[in-house]
Amino acid sequence: QRDSELYSDLCRGEAPSPSWFGSISQATDREARYRASEDFESDRRFWSNYLSDNAKPTRLIEKIAPPGASPIRHTAVFKKETVTVLSGIADSAGISFSRFIIAALFAYLYRATGNPSPTVNLPVSSRSPEDRQTPGMMVNVLPLRIPVGPSVKICELGALVDREILRILPHKRYPLVE
Repeated sequence: QRDSELYSDLCRGEAPSPSWFGSISQATDREARYRASEDFESDRRFWSNYLSDNAKPTRLIEKIAPPGASPIRHTAVFKKETVTVLSGIADSAGISFSRFIIAALFAYLYRATGNPSPTVNLPVSSRSPEDRQTPGMMVNVLPLRIPVGPSVKICELGALVDREILRILPHKRYPLVE
């Protein structure tokens, strides 16, 4: 989009318009202020408590493939009718389609592994609101843990996923590698 703006300005014989991108140095300064803030300490306490039992992400297999092994990948495309039905179920549960799909993943992990509290890594943007116009990779991966059992219905599971994501997202800026 910026390239198009610059091209249009030059074609009209005008000086390039000011950039609307945020500054990397300002983003770096904001990150340094966050790391020195009470918010950082509060987020650290939240994640320390959330991860206190040291649970690992749920795996479908225990053995890890040796280096150099080719990953097995399979891509499938849902039929439009299937997406419509699943979207309708999500709507009736009052949750977004993406949260419904995450709930289905937790149901599958419970059935496949028997783990009553599966944990998955949820990739999220770790940008502050001020950094949304700054080019760069500001991503974090949050552990998401949802209790599942044989009597939990998919819509109930969807509501649990929704509540838990809303609970962990305010702490998304904390670098969990710390």
